[in-house]
Amino acid sequence: MGGGRPGRRLAAPRRVLVVASGIPAVFEDQDYRIVGGYVVIRFAMVAHWLRASRGNPAHCGCPRRYAGGNAFMQVLWVLRVVVAPPSLQIPLWVLFMIGELLVPVWAERSGATTWHPHHITERHGLFTLIVLGESILAATLAFRKGFDSGVTSSRSPRPRWSSCSRCGGSTSRRRPTCTR
Repeated sequence: MGGGRPGRRLAAPRRVLVVASGIPAVFEDQDYRIVGGYVVIRFAMVAHWLRASRGNPAHCGCPRRYAGGNAFMQVLWVLRVVVAPPSLQIPLWVLFMIGELLVPVWAERSGATTWHPHHITERHGLFTLIVLGESILAATLAFRKGFDSGVTSSRSPRPRWSSCSRCGGSTSRRRPTCTR
């Protein structure tokens, strides 16, 4: 899994879960406490960029620009939620999204980000495993919810036919036949 302490590797998923758990409150109650969790995630990313700049002094310009750009954009997002009137929320969202897309363009002008191909390969492989696991979990939970609510699959091995819904005629247990 790479270097670092296990606690540090598990910190990112915990932060994401905090934000994900607050999403329904934003849409249902206009409760924006989720912003606090998002700020923690973004400033952790800023700290990682600063750590990268310290770890590679020869190429420190690009990571420092990423850190500064991400911190600046995060401050703007928080000000949008706290200060901006409702009539400016959508225009500011569009403007700030453009700003988010321009941060990498600006940061990479000072020199390209250094990266290791084996590290990228490992991360993408781990991401694939995570997505696969979450997909299986989601399917399992969906089936469980369906079974708990009494819904059965149309391809269940032993369908139970009680009567023909079109004409009221009786049917056999294995194969429906209509008297109509």
